[in-house]
Amino acid sequence: MSALLLAAFAMLAGPSAVSAANPPRPNTLVIPGPTSCRSLWPKVKRVKSVDIPQAAKDAGHNGRATYSVTIGSDGGVTAIGLTKSSGSDAIDEAVKRRAQTLDYSPAIDKNCEPTRGKVSVTMEYARFDKDSPGGGLEAYTCGHMLRERDWHEAANTDRNALFIPRLAYLITGSMVRMEQGEDLDTAMMDAEIEKRTVMWDALVERCRMKPETPLLDEVDHPDMYRRQVDSR
Repeated sequence: MSALLLAAFAMLAGPSAVSAANPPRPNTLVIPGPTSCRSLWPKVKRVKSVDIPQAAKDAGHNGRATYSVTIGSDGGVTAIGLTKSSGSDAIDEAVKRRAQTLDYSPAIDKNCEPTRGKVSVTMEYARFDKDSPGGGLEAYTCGHMLRERDWHEAANTDRNALFIPRLAYLITGSMVRMEQGEDLDTAMMDAEIEKRTVMWDALVERCRMKPETPLLDEVDHPDMYRRQVDSR
C-alpha cells in the first residue's frame, strides 16, 4: 500500500513534486539557453482540458493524452506525434487537434536566434474535472462516476493508470487527519487506505442503487474530497 500512497501524492501534489530549480510548465517548451536569452525562453498558450463528442462522454471516456510537438523557427507546428495515449481515440484526437492550434513561440539557440525545437503537450478530458467543458464535482453524479470508472477499468487493463475519484477517496482520510494535526507514519496511512478501500467498494454499490445521487452526497469529508480531486 505504500507504493499506492506515494503514487497518490505524486499525482495529486502537482508541480511541487518536481525539482523546484526547474519546475515544469505544462504545455511550455523549455530549452535552456544562454543567460542573456532567458527572457526569450519559448512560451505557449496553456490549455489543460479539451472537449470530446457527447457519445464519448456518455460512454464514460476519461484520461489524458500527451503529444510531442515539433516547433519550427517561425513558431509553427511542423510535426506532431502521440507519445502517451489516454486510451480513448476521442480524447487522443481532441488533444491532437487542440495541440495543432496552440500559440507557440520558437526555441532560442545559443546565439539568441529562433530555432527548431520540441515540446511535450498534455491535455485531458474527464467529467469529474472542473476544467473540462461541462465538468466538475458539483454536477457529478453516482451514474457519471460509475460510467467513467467502468470505462477507465476496461481501457486500462494493461496500463498503470489510476482512477482519480477513487484515488482521491482513498487518501482523503489521511489528509483530513493530517490537517487536524495528527502525525501519521506510513503504517498508519497504509491502514487508512485499506479501510477506505472497503469504504469505496461500499460506496460503489450504493451508487449502483441510486445513480442520480450527487457523488459528493455519498463521500465523507466532501470539502476535502473536492480539494483532492481538483488539485490533481
